Amino acid sequence: MSAKQETILRKYSNEYADDYIRLNGDEIETTRGVKIHTEEAAKLYRLIAAGKDIKGYKIGYYTVISLNGVLQIGCHKINVENMHTIGKQNNLSHEHKQTDTKKNSPLG
Repeated sequence: MSAKQETILRKYSNEYADDYIRLNGDEIETTRGVKIHTEEAAKLYRLIAAGKDIKGYKIGYYTVISLNGVLQIGCHKINVENMHTIGKQNNLSHEHKQTDTKKNSPLG
């Protein structure tokens, strides 16, 4: 593969970039515009917080690929630090209570 082809592949595969999430009303939204209902996202976050194996877990139309420094769900590679920040600030490891929709988000 040529250097030019590799550059193009990296650009379009998002291999080295992180996606970020934010709470937007009653949905978690990614930088790519995917929206998942907060209750569904909270179920996944509770599994993560409990240290459960989440590989293969289905959330919306997407499947968890891995959690190894980056949470990969489908083609999204979510920044784990951002995920924990949003999860803790919005109490997603417990029953959901809606809070400020753009609190400390790189998107808001």
